Amino acid sequence: MSEVVGYLFQAAGFLLFGLAVKKNHTIVENKKAFFVVLCLDVIFILAATLSPNLVLALLCGYLMNIFHGIVAGFYCSYLAVFVKWNHCALVFGLSYGLASIGTWLFSLPVGGTFLHTPYALASYLLFAVVIGCMIFFDVEKEAKTDNSCNVSYPFQLILFAGLTVLLFSLVKNIGFYFPMADISSGIKLEWSRLFYAVGLIAAGWINDHNRLHGAIACLVALVSPFVLLFLQKELTVSILIWILGYLLFGFFTVYRVVLFVDIAKQNQSYLFLAGFGMLFGRIGDALGALGGMLFKEYTLFAVLITVVLYSISIVLFFRIFHTLYYPSETVLATEKPSHIADFSKEYDFSPREIEVFSKLLDGHSNAEISALLFISENTVKFHVRNVLKKTGTKRRTELIALYESKQ
Repeated sequence: MSEVVGYLFQAAGFLLFGLAVKKNHTIVENKKAFFVVLCLDVIFILAATLSPNLVLALLCGYLMNIFHGIVAGFYCSYLAVFVKWNHCALVFGLSYGLASIGTWLFSLPVGGTFLHTPYALASYLLFAVVIGCMIFFDVEKEAKTDNSCNVSYPFQLILFAGLTVLLFSLVKNIGFYFPMADISSGIKLEWSRLFYAVGLIAAGWINDHNRLHGAIACLVALVSPFVLLFLQKELTVSILIWILGYLLFGFFTVYRVVLFVDIAKQNQSYLFLAGFGMLFGRIGDALGALGGMLFKEYTLFAVLITVVLYSISIVLFFRIFHTLYYPSETVLATEKPSHIADFSKEYDFSPREIEVFSKLLDGHSNAEISALLFISENTVKFHVRNVLKKTGTKRRTELIALYESKQ
């Protein structure tokens, strides 16, 4: 129950930070503000750990979780402001993955009890000092945050995105209360950190190359508890599925972060949403853990609820993903001038080719089109080649000349 409440306090931290950014977006780049928050986080960690009084320890622990959420809110905002779109998933996955492995390695000394010793606090203080020094280095701001894109999304889309992340978290957490979902024999649970880290890094790389592939892997990951449920008597196979599940859960973690970071990158007015993937995720973690405890003795009921939640989340997922990354041909036709629509129809351009062609006409380079449309530069080149082939032209200048000749 303490863990459940802790998750909710972390969500409160994300919310408080989001509201602060909503009121004044410059707080994201305020180094002193982040330094103060980091110091308060350290103070409450020390107070929670060293307090001789249980009530005071819990109180400081919950305050610590609020500041954990605020610190992580800064990190998510930094992804939106300072990191290019086609790098942010790997930056997050790699850093989170290395931290996960690092925590595991730190637990190995002193017979695996290092994290229960005062040396762990000393290590944490050292890392906090390093971070405090790093934030005062000047970092070049990523060009996408200057509001040049000026994209706007309906509130319903953002709400659906939050509900999708929340439902994914519910499914994951309730699912791990199924029998055999988290194996207690045949493998050391500490190894899950290693598999999880590998999954995080792989998820970062794949998401940066193709958001759809990364998101589909996220959906596949959430099936693993169901598979384990039906393989309870096959320990060897179950262990393999369990390992695969932890590898794929990295995709779940990366997806819920980059989904809202992508939205925040579109327009400076959305910057306050950068950490909302973690906000909704933590609420889902709390409700999922609570549901898992309540339904632990009622496996069939828990499975039925999880199946329903998973089904709803899939419907929401494809709705928001299609809107964010694959606009329909109808929408494109209404948003673009009629002569672009007519030209595209004449040469049978796909919806994505229409988008690339439109950006090409605006004079954007492949790298700029990649950032604007949330696709890799190789994907942009692929679509440009297709457009040139369909129009019978060999270079961009010929394509533009052909387009202008038909006006």
